[in-house]
Amino acid sequence: MATIKDIAQLAGVSHGTVSNVLNGRGNVSMQKILQVEKAAHQLGYSMDERARWLRQPCDHAIGIVLPNLQNDCFATLYSTLSAHMQQAGYYSFLYLTNDIPDQEEAALSELAGRKVSVVVLVTCQSHGSDARRLLKKSGVLLLCLVRPTEPTDALICFDTQRIARQAAALLTDRHPAHLAMISGLLAGSLTSTPAFSATKEAVAALKNELDSSIPIQCYHTDSANADIAAFSCVSADPRPDVVFTSSPAFAQKLLNACAYRHDEPPLIVSLAPAALIEPADAIRRIYLDYKAMALQACDMIMGRQKPGIVLIPPKEPAAKFAWSANIPKGTRLNVLMIDGPDARALQKLLPDFSRHTGIEVTLAALPYADMYQTACMMGASGLYDVLRLDAAWLSSIAPQLLRPFDPASDTVQSIWSPMLEGVRDPFSVVDRQGYAFPFTPNVQLHFYRKDLFDSNKIRRLYYESCHAQLDVPENYEQYCNLLRFFDRSLNPLSPLEYGAAIASNSIDCISGEFLPCFFAMGGRLFDSDGRPCLKSEAGQKALRCYAEMHAHSYHISGNNSLWSASVDCFTRGDSAMLNMFINHVYGIKNLRKSKIAGQIGFCSVPGKTPLMGGGVLGVARASKNPEAALEFIRWACSEQIAVPFTLLGGISPCRSIYENQELLALYPWLSIVPENLALSVVRRVPKGINEHTVETIIGIAVRNMITGICSPDMALDQMQTQLEALCSNA
Repeated sequence: MATIKDIAQLAGVSHGTVSNVLNGRGNVSMQKILQVEKAAHQLGYSMDERARWLRQPCDHAIGIVLPNLQNDCFATLYSTLSAHMQQAGYYSFLYLTNDIPDQEEAALSELAGRKVSVVVLVTCQSHGSDARRLLKKSGVLLLCLVRPTEPTDALICFDTQRIARQAAALLTDRHPAHLAMISGLLAGSLTSTPAFSATKEAVAALKNELDSSIPIQCYHTDSANADIAAFSCVSADPRPDVVFTSSPAFAQKLLNACAYRHDEPPLIVSLAPAALIEPADAIRRIYLDYKAMALQACDMIMGRQKPGIVLIPPKEPAAKFAWSANIPKGTRLNVLMIDGPDARALQKLLPDFSRHTGIEVTLAALPYADMYQTACMMGASGLYDVLRLDAAWLSSIAPQLLRPFDPASDTVQSIWSPMLEGVRDPFSVVDRQGYAFPFTPNVQLHFYRKDLFDSNKIRRLYYESCHAQLDVPENYEQYCNLLRFFDRSLNPLSPLEYGAAIASNSIDCISGEFLPCFFAMGGRLFDSDGRPCLKSEAGQKALRCYAEMHAHSYHISGNNSLWSASVDCFTRGDSAMLNMFINHVYGIKNLRKSKIAGQIGFCSVPGKTPLMGGGVLGVARASKNPEAALEFIRWACSEQIAVPFTLLGGISPCRSIYENQELLALYPWLSIVPENLALSVVRRVPKGINEHTVETIIGIAVRNMITGICSPDMALDQMQTQLEALCSNA
């Protein structure tokens, strides 16, 4: 087997140089990196990521000891822990005990021998053991999850008192006379073992919340014998009228037993892992956030939080949507939207609205390029009740097409109340009058390939090429430097042909990519007196920068593709960076079509002047059913559908979405959307000026420049002259 000595000899470098290259450390030249890599490859030496992890010192290794991974709770703990710790530079060793004390002891003893720094344990033992004492002697931090045990250095478990209070709230319509509990097996003697089952503790607390004299029958089982426990429970005398279970699987066993006996099931209250979408069945669930528990553990491991006792509350139940009862059944609505992920997502969710209201909805979707003209022509005809417009068009056409509303009304306040701060006015108000509601608040973000930006080899190559550290770009000068570096025609060693793709196929795309650069240079479209002011130093800098971006990026061509082709280029792994509105990046982590899943970084766009975009919903001025139309908008913008709408590709205006850990695991960039919306530039123009026309003038002038029809100075003159003419005719 090849050694570092062998590699050093073949490569003609020192042992230290080989060690630095293999571990991604040190100031090693690109030439020597390539020599070491070539020699290692020739000798068959493993340079994969796992090998690098195994060479890490013991303070970057942790042990994870769980009962199993079949249980969704433990699977969530492991996947969250391992992913976040690996990202932080740790390697984890996993052991499964099947809740057998001897297997737990064997795992802890082996981990003590591995000299890990932390052991994360879901124990099946209530007290200490020889293996724990060995870990303690070795200075290992023992962090216990879910099940309390003694002694321990740190404990993160669920708050059973708050679980009980939530359970009692679920029983306000019942007065149980007999309680039962079905939970997993406890280790040791059931009579002597302290209550370290969340279910057992919660039921005890629940009795106190209700009536401590209520008798309770406990059934402890494993998965294999859960059917027996379920039949025993529902056939008991007296039969329980409320059954508390430790998992939805046990709850389903109860339902199956009742169905077999042709009995009405008792009321079932079940602990359950947090779910994005709550099932619509007879089981009343209390959701426990295992992901939040795992993240707390990560904070303790990495020193961001002192070891101690942390109680994780159950997730608050979702607020119930207050449906209006004033709209006649059979009412019909016609909705006109821009075709895209949000329209397709809403279409899938419409049965929820119709089932509760009796209102039938017909949703028509048009391509973006056709929507503006169609809305202007047909919006006031009375054919449509609800219009979905681009937020950038609001000031231009909303007063003519949409019915104004009273912002102080209870209905309007109920629509706004769950929404992000700062989106109301930009997505609603024109000349101090409300016309529309935020539907899909959108903003540009910068996406990049973490694997490229973290690569020691590429970082060294960039340093030797550009005499600077490789970092995500904070301004457009740095962004252009990166584009030149990744342009293989300039840098033959570039891992990619281009650094980014630029959408020069559409006037709307061109203006959408030029304006953030223009604003980052300090530019303004109009001065305080409403006069165009593009012809400025900022305008000159921005055009030169855009020309540079265009010269060193892949040019997207084709009609009506908007930015989808740029996103596809990034998703295929053909570009290193992507500046994009977040509604277009739906699916970039999809494992079926993404070659870069798991390697996606994100931050603010260069210059931190993104464009605010997205869609609004308004009641058409000529609607024959304005009350029903407003009820539809209230539902479409509500927390009732926020999660499934976001999952399906929409962008909800509800602030809870941007704090939802389950969603953030799928779309982590949502975490920085609120702060970037606050940074974003609202494209507003003086009264009487058509906003869409302004962007068209800008887009055509920039396109003329990049196609060689005119110089940057001539393009700037063209913008200024045409905007001045537009203002004089307003």
